[in-house]
Amino acid sequence: MSHRNARTTFLSRVLIVQRHQAGWPRAHIAAAMGISRKCVRTWLGRYAAEWAYRHAFTSNTDRTAALAPWIEHYNTQRRHSALGGHLPITRLAPT
Repeated sequence: MSHRNARTTFLSRVLIVQRHQAGWPRAHIAAAMGISRKCVRTWLGRYAAEWAYRHAFTSNTDRTAALAPWIEHYNTQRRHSALGGHLPITRLAPT
């Protein structure tokens, strides 16, 4: 297991949002995933500000279907100020 403030992966971010949508308290999400509450709070804040409240969805199914593509965009196409304007994907070593 990684440390409690480790960077989250694509799949763990999806899981955080899915558990939040299912009604899990943030503390339970953090405990189940072995990450800090701050990490969960930060990610859910980004999710809400940059995606959830910027789109009008007609159903929960539509919203859920749009989640993974947005996280993919967030990780691979959106420039991050904390990375000096670089894409997060550039921090990964080629495989």
